[in-house]
Amino acid sequence: MQRYPGQARFRLGSPGEAPSLHCPPPPPVPGCFHDGQWHRVAAVWKASTCLRCECKATELICCSLVSRPINYDKRVCVAMFHRQSCSIRVVKKTNPAESCQVFAGVG
Repeated sequence: MQRYPGQARFRLGSPGEAPSLHCPPPPPVPGCFHDGQWHRVAAVWKASTCLRCECKATELICCSLVSRPINYDKRVCVAMFHRQSCSIRVVKKTNPAESCQVFAGVG
């Protein structure tokens, strides 16, 4: 029988004393621990950091959901990240209400 650290041990007491059982939490089911939460194998979720994560039997795979603009006029424009939509919008530095043209992105 495999024994886990801190596994429950059954202790018999003195005559007339009831036996006691000290049970630690059972070992976790197979899965992945990410961002403070436990996920079962085959689970897919969107993390708060704009990642799409998938729990596999032997690994946790997370990929960015954000497409990063790389080819735009950086002298005139600035890229602004929006966490709620996991997107980046490229706008004019002098007028953020006006979008800039983006020629290429990564991700």
